[in-house]
Amino acid sequence: MGLAAAIGLVIDNAIVMVENIVLHRDAGQGRVQAVRLALRELTVPLIGSTITPVVVFLPLISVTGITGSFFRALAVTITASLLTSLLLALTWTPGLSLLFLRQHQSAEGKNAGGETATAKHDDHGRLMTPVLRWHGVALDWSLRRPRVLGGICALLVAGTWFAYQGLGTDLLPEMDEGAFILD
Repeated sequence: MGLAAAIGLVIDNAIVMVENIVLHRDAGQGRVQAVRLALRELTVPLIGSTITPVVVFLPLISVTGITGSFFRALAVTITASLLTSLLLALTWTPGLSLLFLRQHQSAEGKNAGGETATAKHDDHGRLMTPVLRWHGVALDWSLRRPRVLGGICALLVAGTWFAYQGLGTDLLPEMDEGAFILD
């Protein structure tokens, strides 16, 4: 439940960082300079925007009783995921941006540094070309066979329902509070 509640907050840090790096790259800076400027501009705001929900959820860790059983796990999960997201947005995301973002291409086919571009606009790179090819084949197959796709979806929904029914779970954990009741 904690990850479901925090998923938008978790990916937000990386999205903001990549968007700012691309903004600087499109303004004519090189990749390294764009990453440095984005990190300089966004480190403090990202820390502030991440710490705010963490501070809100942190007091839930100290709640006791049955309510504490639910909210403690929620608070720990959200806090850990948000802090991990912040760490990755300030380290991993800029590093990947250096590897995967290309120089900005102008309309004449030259990049921001003035050199002639060797890559075509439709070239997606070594990593994404097979993924996009597979996606195109799967999408084409799905659009040509809507009834088969609907049947596969119905089987997945039915299989999920039967798998869920087979799980031996309860909503509340079994409580043993160490109390005696004498009648």
